[in-house]
Amino acid sequence: MRLPDHADRLVLILAVAYAWVLTLGTIVIRTRALRRHLTRGRRRTYSVFRLACAICLI
Repeated sequence: MRLPDHADRLVLILAVAYAWVLTLGTIVIRTRALRRHLTRGRRRTYSVFRLACAICLI
């Protein structure tokens, strides 16, 4: 990358994508049907990020 503006945009896009994935993970945790589909029992085995990635693949 030659221009610092390109790096700034890339960091912004990555930050927005990360926030979106964490939001999806939070929705999975709060939605009982989704949580039952992706977790076992009461204890969460995956992180919020991983749960969001899993829901995107379904």
